Amino acid sequence: FISNSVLRNHLRLPIGDSLTKVELARLIRLSRHVPGPTPARITFMGYGPLPLSFLVLAAHPLLVASFDNYDSCGEANERARRLCCLMRMAFRTSDVACRTRGLADYDAVFLAALVGMATEENARVVEHLGRHMAPVATLVVRSAHGACDFLYPVVDPEEIWRGGFDVLAVHHPECEGINSVFIARKPSSPLR
Repeated sequence: FISNSVLRNHLRLPIGDSLTKVELARLIRLSRHVPGPTPARITFMGYGPLPLSFLVLAAHPLLVASFDNYDSCGEANERARRLCCLMRMAFRTSDVACRTRGLADYDAVFLAALVGMATEENARVVEHLGRHMAPVATLVVRSAHGACDFLYPVVDPEEIWRGGFDVLAVHHPECEGINSVFIARKPSSPLR
């Protein structure tokens, strides 16, 4: 498991308390929209060397799941691997836009805001996930809203729909510097 001291040390960052509150609120929202039991297999894509969102969710006592973290940068994955000592976490170096095998095995996929550096890239990644994720799997997409749109690409909910998902919820945190999130689900059968 992640030692509580490691988690506490990293959450002492200036945004640590806000991030913890936002991630727990997202977990509650996610639980409202995920059918059936809590997700057993979760993947984070593009969260880099300091995956704080990943750590907050993995440390939550009610979420017993295995986690895979994908990033296209091997060095980022190695740093994250050294930071996290949780047995149910794996770190893999892979470009999400090229990944097809195994995507249907996840109950939930979390997509970082910077997986695509531009809106068009994010749309292509969402469409790729729509082709390869399992029916009824949940997609959580980070986006920018307000002041964050200067730093991160804005994801249009229409692009998520065109990618093959139903948008279930949109959450724009009130604290500055924290990304917005879309919660979407791949339908059990394609309607479009």
